[in-house]
Amino acid sequence: MNKRTKLACIFLILTILGCKKDKSQQIREQSAETQKQVHSPDITFSPASGINYSAVSISGNFSTTPGDNVVKFNGVTGIINSSSATQIVATVPAIATTGKIAVIVNGITTTSATDFKVLKMVKENYTITGSNKLFRVSYVCFDGVGNTYAYASPDTQPYIIKIKPDGSYSSVYKINTSAGGNKSYGYGKFAVDRSGNIYVIRSRSYYTMQTAPPRPRLNDVTCCGWITDELVMLKIKPNGTSSVVAGNIPGYVDGPVASARFNYVQDIAIVNNNLYFIDEIELNRKLRKITPGGSVSTLGTIPFYSINAGNDNQFYFLEYGQMAKMNASGVKTIIAGKANQYGITDGRPDQALFEVNAEAYTNIALDAAGNIFSVHHTQNLYQPYAIRITNTAGYTSTIPSTINNLNKDMHMVIDKFSGNLIITDKTTITSFTFK
Repeated sequence: MNKRTKLACIFLILTILGCKKDKSQQIREQSAETQKQVHSPDITFSPASGINYSAVSISGNFSTTPGDNVVKFNGVTGIINSSSATQIVATVPAIATTGKIAVIVNGITTTSATDFKVLKMVKENYTITGSNKLFRVSYVCFDGVGNTYAYASPDTQPYIIKIKPDGSYSSVYKINTSAGGNKSYGYGKFAVDRSGNIYVIRSRSYYTMQTAPPRPRLNDVTCCGWITDELVMLKIKPNGTSSVVAGNIPGYVDGPVASARFNYVQDIAIVNNNLYFIDEIELNRKLRKITPGGSVSTLGTIPFYSINAGNDNQFYFLEYGQMAKMNASGVKTIIAGKANQYGITDGRPDQALFEVNAEAYTNIALDAAGNIFSVHHTQNLYQPYAIRITNTAGYTSTIPSTINNLNKDMHMVIDKFSGNLIITDKTTITSFTFK
């Protein structure tokens, strides 16, 4: 083989090897790109909007090792509550704002195609304020067209008033406390339906110097006391006329409203057109219901003091330091907290602690997304009360307070029609919206 032929062969061999190397490099690059595509798919999320501290479900392909996943809301790192190969549930951080959701898996970032809208709590244009003589609101109710209802005392005669969205108000029902002779009427909590009909418990009592029979929550009376001889459910129409829905002499009887009896009603609420109320008999609290068809029934013994129902038809409450829910059949589910351990600690369901006080047990409200708002007494002298959120993942957070009227007389409720958060104290009603 001559020299020229040898050089040609060497050139051919080098060319072939170079082609193989280029091809191998191309395959390696394509493989790496394929791996990226496998581990960084498109992501979707639900809901499309929510408040800070709420939970968001993100769908895609993720690492099964929780530490390999990072979620960011418009650049702010969120808290991962749970994760699987196809779903991550994360809590929206306190300072997050509207923007894209990004998921980082093993260093590879995938960004959502759409923005997640972060809803901020904004004070409404009006705050209704009166003197101590005018407003004494321990709770409020709402109809389906934006009106708020509350007890008020503009003079010696108390009323149930209707407050319009612009802040103006008018009397709906004049509270008559005189029942004739030595008897007097007492009025308990009330509920309002979508059409503006008011349902309220009214008792008729008289004071006697003779031996009175013991009543629930009272000790045996040996010389004197109040005797209740009538306990009825009133329906007050928007024009102010009233009629008895059910009840007569005190007792505990289920069945048709014409024969039903009530014993010691503590709270009342309308849930899915049914009228629920808490009645106490022999120191046991019972959840009872009046259907639109006029039937009264008992659902069972309950651990809670006030009715806080969610869109899932579950009743939410605090019990022995735990946030819990119960369905109408009496099945209880623990959401967050530790049994018989108390305090104000935020975090995962197994980390959170809840304070034990009257405000915490009675001030619970749920929004349409299923977030649970609760009020707790703190050790802060200058800000003694705090509002906390337990989201649908069970993660609990404390809202930095921007609300001035948080005190022992406050009451918190969410208007189920508008979604607004309402804070009341003895003399003030303040409305907050989320947008």
